[in-house]
Amino acid sequence: MIEVYRNLNTPEFLGSNTITINEDTPVGNSIFTFTVNDNDVDIPFGANNLSLSVLGDREALSFFSLNTATRVLTVSQNLRNRDQNIYYVRT
Repeated sequence: MIEVYRNLNTPEFLGSNTITINEDTPVGNSIFTFTVNDNDVDIPFGANNLSLSVLGDREALSFFSLNTATRVLTVSQNLRNRDQNIYYVRT
């Protein structure tokens, strides 16, 4: 027997697409918590079964990190005195 699970509902990220922080935000400081809604109830789908990973440009990946269990994005390196003002992070 083969059981096929269908992802009927696309996960939806709730909240802002843009985060603004000060350059003096301390390393280790939480800056955003991702909230995701998914109306699927069958495993492996549904909001409780989603796993997030972080993607982005090289600079973003070195300055920000994502705790995949808590879905919290934190500053992982000092942002002060950097020429770059915008970092692109995708989950």
